[in-house]
Amino acid sequence: MSIVSKTKVSIAGTIKFLGLALLIYWLIVTPGWAEIKSIFTTDFETEMFAAGWTNVGAGEYGKNLIWSDTGSYSGKHHLSIVKHQDIAVDGGWESPPFLVKPNQYYKVSFFAKSPQPNYWTILFYNQYGALIGGDHSSLINAAQEWTKQEFYFQTKFPGVTGSIVFKPLTEQSLPLDIDNLSITPVTREDVGKWVELVYGKVRTIDYKPLEAREKQLLPNTIKKLKYGGNLNIVLLGDSIANDLSNSFLDILLERRFPKTHINMQFTGKGGISWLKLQSQVQQRIINHQPDLVICMAISNNPKYLSSPLLRIIDITKKFSQKTDFLLLSPHLRSWYEKKNDGLVHRNALLQVANNRQVAIIDLMTAWENYLIQNNKQVDSLLRDSVHMNELGRQLSAQIIVDYLSRIMQGV
Repeated sequence: MSIVSKTKVSIAGTIKFLGLALLIYWLIVTPGWAEIKSIFTTDFETEMFAAGWTNVGAGEYGKNLIWSDTGSYSGKHHLSIVKHQDIAVDGGWESPPFLVKPNQYYKVSFFAKSPQPNYWTILFYNQYGALIGGDHSSLINAAQEWTKQEFYFQTKFPGVTGSIVFKPLTEQSLPLDIDNLSITPVTREDVGKWVELVYGKVRTIDYKPLEAREKQLLPNTIKKLKYGGNLNIVLLGDSIANDLSNSFLDILLERRFPKTHINMQFTGKGGISWLKLQSQVQQRIINHQPDLVICMAISNNPKYLSSPLLRIIDITKKFSQKTDFLLLSPHLRSWYEKKNDGLVHRNALLQVANNRQVAIIDLMTAWENYLIQNNKQVDSLLRDSVHMNELGRQLSAQIIVDYLSRIMQGV
């Protein structure tokens, strides 16, 4: 080979090498590229306890909690929960912890099969390893054969680590089999596309016309939605408010009001009431400097509902008169053995809203109208007797977005 030919080969090789090096450099420095890598992944080929999985509830390894080597989707092993005559049905598997970033969105992907729906839940832990008040629970879709299932969640404040839990819904929903699990960071755009797919199942809702005074009750919020900027929202309440926080309401609002960036934090806790929250206003509201506080909770003794909620509003307004409040009625008329407690809650909230001149959405009536207009049963919106499924969350979020849009049309 001539010197010229060798030189050409050398130059070509150098160019190829430099091109590859530049590509690698671009992948390293490009924002968001590193986030494509999964933060947690497993094919369950490592023995469960050795891999860091633990039992939760009435789970006992080798009895109802199984490291199965039969009929896996891929490889030899997978996670399984089965019926056992000596063990209660609420036992499940919890993964080892994985790191999460503040406010980051993630996609959960796994293969599953079970005769009926079951639970998956993301739990969050703070920097001290303590379980925090917010989580993300949803249903695994029933499937007789291995089926790929994908869901999305966002890190809850102040979570720094998370874990995923798989649990049965009922004895009839077992066995539950899971294989090839991965959790991967995604963008707001990714979540928005998924939300559109879910919301596509929610048909148009008919609303009653807004009263003139309703258009004056959220001045700071409407100003930011109209002219743009950052809108900080605190979502305060119990596990029902936590459900709403998992609806990606922030993304829905940004899609409807593109000038505005929405930052939303759930600062409540499952099972908590206004009676207890009234002594935690600084921690759960004021420290977050919200423009809007959305209040929703059904974990209240009706006798002690109005006074604590009035106090929460008054303490917040004392620190910031500009902070808007939006109250949400319960989504259900009754739950558990508490017949018509939803009506009692709603009537008390209407009085609070009128007393303090704050906004309120009658979520119960909106849900009932939706079900009647679309010939559906309330079970289509719930994952158990009271908590919302993905469709129920999207319906509730859309009702809020529509409410704010209708106010905007009049200002």
